[in-house]
Amino acid sequence: MFTAGIGENAPSIREKIGAVAAWLGAGVDHERNHRGEEIISLTGSGVDVLVIHTDEERAVGSELLSASSPANPRPRLMSPSARRH
Repeated sequence: MFTAGIGENAPSIREKIGAVAAWLGAGVDHERNHRGEEIISLTGSGVDVLVIHTDEERAVGSELLSASSPANPRPRLMSPSARRH
């Protein structure tokens, strides 16, 4: 599975990785890969090779909103004066 930055935007890198991972049964279809399809494995490949589009900024924002909701109270941090050795 390829995601984000290079995984989504670098077909040549995906092909190189697919060639190295051939022993796992992975095979990258050159045409599917360069068309930017979601499934880029060769027909009959032992495993599926996928390109999954991600939105990291949205995922981080969603996690931050979820963590800051009243249903998820923040853990109390120790004040500097309470951290004496």
